[in-house]
Amino acid sequence: MIEGRTRVEVALPLPIYRTFSYEVRGEAPLPGTRVLVPFRRQELIGWITANRPDPDVEKVKAVLGVLEDVPSVTPDLMELCGWMAEYYVAPLGIAIRASIPAVLSDASRDYLSLTGLRGGNLSNREKRLLEWLSERKGPQRVKTTRNNLGIGSIWPEVRSLIASGHITHETVSPPSPSVKTRRVVRIVRSLENLLERDQAFGRGGRQREAFGFLEAAGNSVELARLTKEEGFSRGVVTALTKKGLVEIVDEEEIRDPFAGAPQGEPTRHTPTAAQQVALNALLEALDERDPKPFLLQGVTGSGKTLVYIELLREAIKRGQT
Repeated sequence: MIEGRTRVEVALPLPIYRTFSYEVRGEAPLPGTRVLVPFRRQELIGWITANRPDPDVEKVKAVLGVLEDVPSVTPDLMELCGWMAEYYVAPLGIAIRASIPAVLSDASRDYLSLTGLRGGNLSNREKRLLEWLSERKGPQRVKTTRNNLGIGSIWPEVRSLIASGHITHETVSPPSPSVKTRRVVRIVRSLENLLERDQAFGRGGRQREAFGFLEAAGNSVELARLTKEEGFSRGVVTALTKKGLVEIVDEEEIRDPFAGAPQGEPTRHTPTAAQQVALNALLEALDERDPKPFLLQGVTGSGKTLVYIELLREAIKRGQT
């Protein structure tokens, strides 16, 4: 093995059932570490699965950058991902990507920022990197920085400048979804008796009705419902607001992922003749102490799932698992 250079195996989030060999210069990162590697005409984030001494390390491409000092995939998680990949016949890289926050597999979310520290024994490449960052405001994407400098991988310089305190590196989470709000009319002052109501509303019959509706609805109603569905004008609501009886506020609306989903019991489908034949054979096997395995054959869309559902329904009814 060439001194200071190591071959590492990297799992990539691709539909390919193997790892890929790359060269790492300097100290070999631990398994589970995120790395940025070239793959065909693109750059991908992968995870080191093993370090291997290899005399032919020069025959493989070099890692573009080691993205972290502490592995984001712990040994226990790596073992779990390996089991998932084997059990579900899935590529290891895809199993890993599914097990960690999405931001950790997105190379476009890595940013560099200056700390303000100057001077030091810096290489020419490090000086160029600092100069480029100083000419721009705010954090800069690593990928954009590298493309503009045109010096290949900048991660060795990035790690060196982080260690010396000249820059910081941050993996930025994608923006959160915007908060969905609704305008709500809410009672802020109660009217305890008839005298107070007469003093507040006088001849304002619609104001009295709107206030009573709010009370009956639990002291808070969506503005759109009050005006569009119940027929109270915006002027009525404004009058109640000016009298200090109600307020209009923006209230966060919790998003319901099941909104619009069908309600009630699902439709019960009747098996076809062919499905019933298969189902009868499987139901007979439920009574056997040591049933033999079955192969339910059928093309996609032929109705195998209904057979499974009916079989499970009967097994549950019998108290079996």
